[in-house]
This record gives sequence, C-alpha cells and structure tokens, in this order.
Amino acid sequence: MRDNRIRSHMDRDTQWVHDRITAWGKWVKSNEVHTWPTTTLLGRIIEQGANGAAQGGKPPEMPRDIEIVEIGILRLPATDRHVCITYYTLWEPPEVVARKVRMSPRQMQASLYRSRVRIGAYIDSAENNLYACTV
Repeated sequence: MRDNRIRSHMDRDTQWVHDRITAWGKWVKSNEVHTWPTTTLLGRIIEQGANGAAQGGKPPEMPRDIEIVEIGILRLPATDRHVCITYYTLWEPPEVVARKVRMSPRQMQASLYRSRVRIGAYIDSAENNLYACTV
C-alpha cells in the first residue's frame, strides 16, 4: 500500500480530498469490472442455454460519496484524469506511477495537486447542492 510520506506533506484542505479519492480508488479496485469476460458468449450459451447466457450479474451499487468523487474525476481534463485514475488505482510508489503516465515526478505531483483542488471544489459544491451533480 501507499506510504504516508505523501499525505504528511499536504495541508488540511488537501488531506480530506486525498482521503476521499483514496476511498474511491479502494472501492474501484474492490469492485473492479473486468473488461474481458472470463467466458465467451458462445461458451455461456453451451453451458447455460440461450436464456441463461443472457443473464448478467447485477453491477455493484456505488455509494453516494464514492459517486460524487467519481463525477469529480470524470470532470477533470483528460491528462489530469489519467494521472489521477492511475495514481489512485495502482497503489505503487509515485516514481513508478510517474513513469507509467510518462511524466516527471514533479509534473505528476502538479497534476495531482490540480486534480485534488478541482475534485475538492466539486465535492464541496455537490454536497452543498450548489449545482446539479450530474455529468
């Protein structure tokens, strides 16, 4: 898991946003939907018949606080969104994440800071009903 060195350098306003995004990352990892099915449709038809193969599992329901963070992340510019999602779902050291997103560690930290500020502003406004919380 991520070490606490990063969190110790944050101010109070940034720490709570970091904690919320970290909770989002944990939820995403624990409810990960695999994009490639473990069994093909043909395989399911053979095993379960035509009607049984069409039955999919119920997707997990996203808690409201996680949903608000998710919407905040989706509203980020593409580069910041990519960095934020990669950083909070990989759980690797910042240097490794920086290499994966093809940035220097300093550029990645600047992107994460911008993301936290924007997501924090969105969370504040969404929880205070300043504007609609839809994408």
